[in-house]
Amino acid sequence: MPELIEPLGRCLVCGFGDLVRFLDLGAVPLVNSFRKDARAAEAEPRYPLEVRRCRSCAHVQLGHSVSPRELFEDYIYFSGTSEAVVKHAEKLVELAGREVGLGADSLVVEIASNDGTVLKEFARIPVRVLGVEPARNVAAEARRQGIPTVSEFFTEAFSQALRREHGEADLLLARNVLAHVPDLRGFAAGVRGVLSPRGAAFIEVPYLLDLLELLEFDTIYHEHLSYFSVRALVRLFEAAGLELYDVERIRMHGGSLMVRLQRQGAGRQRRDSVGAFLEAEERSGLLEAGGLESFARRVGALTAEIGEFVRNLKRRGMRVAGYGASAKGNILMSVCGLTRSELEFIVDRSPYKHGFFTPGNAIPVHPVERLEESPIDCLFLLAWNFADEVIRQQRRFEQRGGRFAVPVPRPRFVGLADIEEGGLDHLASTGRG
Repeated sequence: MPELIEPLGRCLVCGFGDLVRFLDLGAVPLVNSFRKDARAAEAEPRYPLEVRRCRSCAHVQLGHSVSPRELFEDYIYFSGTSEAVVKHAEKLVELAGREVGLGADSLVVEIASNDGTVLKEFARIPVRVLGVEPARNVAAEARRQGIPTVSEFFTEAFSQALRREHGEADLLLARNVLAHVPDLRGFAAGVRGVLSPRGAAFIEVPYLLDLLELLEFDTIYHEHLSYFSVRALVRLFEAAGLELYDVERIRMHGGSLMVRLQRQGAGRQRRDSVGAFLEAEERSGLLEAGGLESFARRVGALTAEIGEFVRNLKRRGMRVAGYGASAKGNILMSVCGLTRSELEFIVDRSPYKHGFFTPGNAIPVHPVERLEESPIDCLFLLAWNFADEVIRQQRRFEQRGGRFAVPVPRPRFVGLADIEEGGLDHLASTGRG
């Protein structure tokens, strides 16, 4: 086995070594290893992808870790291509204004700040902003757009250097990065170390219960080492001297949590939401061994159903393309065995992915304008978590007779009328489409 991957023998939250495997998705390529050469893309190395549960604290994590430098120092995802991220940034500014009270001298730090899309909204207040982004190519783009950005991984040691050079953070943002972190306890200590005494941290993570309830197996890939419950987050941050004072469920990325933290004793009252989430997790039973084993069985049935759904479209004579050269799309295609025989090509709005081939199955990635040139009958939404946005953007495709399909929690057709009625959450809950 290549040296860049190693077994994770201990729980990342509690540190104990009593881990039990409950889901094995096989050997798959790294999801962001896009290549310019089709043969190189097909020959991309594959690594084991299995999920385990800690018997001591019930945290859910991968069984193997890939070197963060291999995964993140050169990255192909840029958040500015998503309208949903831009709108979410506007809401974060409003929320911070209510809960933190930022002024001109306040410092807002974002960990894994990507191309600075979120920090640009804060800079307009104005406040001082600083991005921390390990992907050097992405950090360079942020700096080009005027967002001060340091190309480093956020660790406890780095947080101390950051505090010495830039001062304490009145607001710390960490959006969809905590799941990537191999040293969770060091990360949590770093958050406490950089926060001002009255500061707050807004941390967003994909929610384990959404993953389990909606069978979002395509959220599982090597970059995501951890799959968080509120129970695990409380334990992690309390050990570092931080407390969750509020928890909110948001729609980003197919269902996420935004947890809001402060130093213990900072003064904000703990809201009822924290206890409500903990009680709901306890009642669900999904975090226990039996619930996770049931999830694994259902995932096995779903992956077979997705493959059959797409192949049946081909048998009916339909031409199918994918939408979204996304990490989750690459996992889904690998696990479900979808190749260029099923999906002729993939379209994506990000110019950084055009001209590349997907890892493992070498499907070409084109601009969305390709849909005007090729008579595609069905767009299979690999980036289904942005289905609302995609369907509205591509309404002309549907008007020309094309159809959209999403893969989870079961493969089915959707359209603009369904989205306007209730959005993807509504479709998931009612089974319509």
